Amino acid sequence: EEKGTVKGKNESQRVLLSATFADLPAPELKWDKMAAAPVPRLDGAAIQIKDLLFVFAGYGTIDYVSTITHLLHS
Repeated sequence: EEKGTVKGKNESQRVLLSATFADLPAPELKWDKMAAAPVPRLDGAAIQIKDLLFVFAGYGTIDYVSTITHLLHS
């Protein structure tokens, strides 16, 4: 199959995306396993500053929204 085509789609069904959405070349990242997060969360916000990872809020369950901030470091 031709690169960039979707199986089962004909030419009239193709959607061309702007180059804005194209994958950019980037280096491979090496991930290290860390301890589990103190509490499970979904859709939380996070930011890394040097070797610190700040994790803010997020859903614990469908009925519980966490407002806790955790600081994780390696």
